[in-house]
Amino acid sequence: MARKRASERDLKIPIPAEPNRRFDALQDGELFLTTYFPEVFFEPFTTDRRDMHSSIVRAAMYGGDQAIAGTRGEGKTKLAIYTALFLTLKGLSNFPIVIGKNQRKSEGELRTVREKLQQSELLLADFPELCMPFKAVGGWSSRARMQTVAGEPSNLEMAADHLIYPTIGRHQLPDDWPDFIEPVSNGQILASIGIDGSIRGTNYRDRRPSIAIIDDIEDRQAADSDALIEKNEETIEKDIAGLAASAKRVARVLLCTIQNRKCIAFKFTDPTKKPSFKGRRYRKMITPPDRMDMVQEYLRLRIERAEDD
Repeated sequence: MARKRASERDLKIPIPAEPNRRFDALQDGELFLTTYFPEVFFEPFTTDRRDMHSSIVRAAMYGGDQAIAGTRGEGKTKLAIYTALFLTLKGLSNFPIVIGKNQRKSEGELRTVREKLQQSELLLADFPELCMPFKAVGGWSSRARMQTVAGEPSNLEMAADHLIYPTIGRHQLPDDWPDFIEPVSNGQILASIGIDGSIRGTNYRDRRPSIAIIDDIEDRQAADSDALIEKNEETIEKDIAGLAASAKRVARVLLCTIQNRKCIAFKFTDPTKKPSFKGRRYRKMITPPDRMDMVQEYLRLRIERAEDD
């Protein structure tokens, strides 16, 4: 009976449904995002969104710091967490960590990614060695402890603030697995923690992050509070900067929105104050409209309606 139950828990991984689609998507992060998450990335990439994505990829490859300020509505949070997923599958980072406004929201974003891995038919079809073990576990993290793939423990782990991918070697895959497709599930870690969470010393299975994506950590209250600004700056410069393993430096990418002239976003995108972050700022209106008089009329009507309400 024990052997029968163990056999029922054992997973057999099929070959990818579209190896060429998978291969092409992993060569281009933007293509990966729009192919496998079209319900999230359904609009063409703007200049600042493309810069944010490519800056994360470059930081993962070469290290260093980046700070990019964009406008609200650019989808920074989704871009941060799904680009972190791309880094793990592309082999650019074995442990990216996304740091958001607060712990609750950060855990919610990670839960959404886990659900995509479990429920997306397209991801399951093209990345079966990653998605099948997550789907088999479902919402019960305890099932992962007994899970095997081709007779070997998958070592998958699910927690509120991190995921550890199953460890799948080529010898556990079918004989007809395409030669030009490498397994992408090698025990990588994807973590998502709030700026108010336990960041210092983040360590899972004796491994530490290699890149930290700091995602729009300021709300209006934080941007107006001198105490919170000082606290968040110290967290970035000390706790996050010290996340990497000994004698190494974690790459840091700050995605932010400028709310005033004293906030974290303004300070870190100012090259005179934080030169190592090579700050860049994008604005919503790239060029003024031809009919500025109509814009002013629109604003006047908005104000009148607000007063009437």
